[in-house]
Amino acid sequence: MSNTLMNALMTTEKAQNIIRGYGGFVVCIEGGDGCGKKTQAQKVVEELNTSKFNPKYTQLQFSHEYKSADDAEKIKTTYLTRPDAMYVEFPRYDKESSYFIRKYLRGDYVKSNLSFEKVCDFYALDRYDAWIGDNLRDEYLNGAPLIFDRYCYSNIVYQSAKKLLENYPDIYENFRQDNLTIAMKEDIYSIADYVVDSEINSNANFPIPNIIIYLVFNDDNNREKLIKERVKNNPSRKLDINEEDNMLMWLVNDFGAKILKIAATHIRSKEGNHFPDIIEIPCDISSTVNGLTTYKTRSIEDIHMHVMKAISYAYGKWDAGLTSKLIQESWNTTAGKFNNSMTDWTEVTIIE
Repeated sequence: MSNTLMNALMTTEKAQNIIRGYGGFVVCIEGGDGCGKKTQAQKVVEELNTSKFNPKYTQLQFSHEYKSADDAEKIKTTYLTRPDAMYVEFPRYDKESSYFIRKYLRGDYVKSNLSFEKVCDFYALDRYDAWIGDNLRDEYLNGAPLIFDRYCYSNIVYQSAKKLLENYPDIYENFRQDNLTIAMKEDIYSIADYVVDSEINSNANFPIPNIIIYLVFNDDNNREKLIKERVKNNPSRKLDINEEDNMLMWLVNDFGAKILKIAATHIRSKEGNHFPDIIEIPCDISSTVNGLTTYKTRSIEDIHMHVMKAISYAYGKWDAGLTSKLIQESWNTTAGKFNNSMTDWTEVTIIE
């Protein structure tokens, strides 16, 4: 192969830089306390690091046809590595950056009547410390898939639920009957605007996930049992101010995904703003015997299969976007030098 052709082909370094600049695949797992977010997030990381959803290599095949060459076609194959997926839990209770969050959840600020903006800032500061202080941003830009156990969208759900409960005593019934007024939705809009502007659109420039998985129990009793078991298994752990508020927990579990969908519609209506797809996945299933309906908690493996099905779809869209960018850049690199002498230029395939 001639040196001229070699110079025209995309180099490994250039392709790797494209992957770095494109950023990693991001999954956000949300839901009420006790729904199994941590368990599912950790299983997703394990799955991504051992399955076709996170190939360790991308194979680029560059095919060129010469007008005057002895060999009709030459192929250069480049192998690009991708980092392993990472599990990230927010808040990071073992870090100094969660100091104000821990005090808030203990109830130290109950009498101070904190604004939702201040509470959101507590959580945002912890994420900023992870993103910049602990170099999570570098991992993301290097192409590492990130699996978030909670993210800024928890702020939208919890702070909206608290505000709605404060302003509308019958808000649970309003949600159940799908009867939300404009004023109710505007409470959600105001919080969504603040969270997105202060985290996603700010100088911190936190990544927008490719998908939000929202875990929900159809029967709140099943979720409450898991919370009680968690406390029982760890005597030093006490319920925080959110977990002690049953109405808040019911609203977050039963209608948290709906709150996010209302927020998503609002944010997407603003030019240049994006909001991830939201997939609601039940943690229990119903059965009816003699007219009596009961709910049985699904197995961890059963829920995981459902979670991975949703992630597979989102991953496919993300990977197609990255592949398209690599192909387009390859075309820009080679087309100007070979023009009509090149009839077949490139394919990108994934090695499982």
